[in-house]
Amino acid sequence: MSCPAGASGGGALSADGSVITATVLLKGDVGERRKASASLNEHLAKDMPAGINAAMAGNSPLMGDLTEVDGQDMMTAEMVSLPLAFIVLPLAQRSVLAAMMPMVLGMCAVGVTLGLLSLRCPSWTGTYSSSRWWR
Repeated sequence: MSCPAGASGGGALSADGSVITATVLLKGDVGERRKASASLNEHLAKDMPAGINAAMAGNSPLMGDLTEVDGQDMMTAEMVSLPLAFIVLPLAQRSVLAAMMPMVLGMCAVGVTLGLLSLRCPSWTGTYSSSRWWR
């Protein structure tokens, strides 16, 4: 549902007329709204004439962007920290076996957590795909 500028509950027009906002209400759970907002942003970017910029703002696009950036940042952090840990821990512990214990325990903890989540939520995909996650 879209509410144009000037309509009740709608957007606004700037004083100089160069900026207009419209309220767009999206239905569905968190994952559906995030996908819909990403699709709308793609269409807005592609379909606007030259010199006109349009984009969605709000919780759904923000959460989509944050999830994407967070995933990329986590991958980068793991790609840097794990090799460093494999180098530093044996030097600090002076034993390969003692150095690998924190790594093995960490991997086991992640595996057990993901296993418990998959038992609790069989449709869980590793993202916040439903607002009814813990029902």
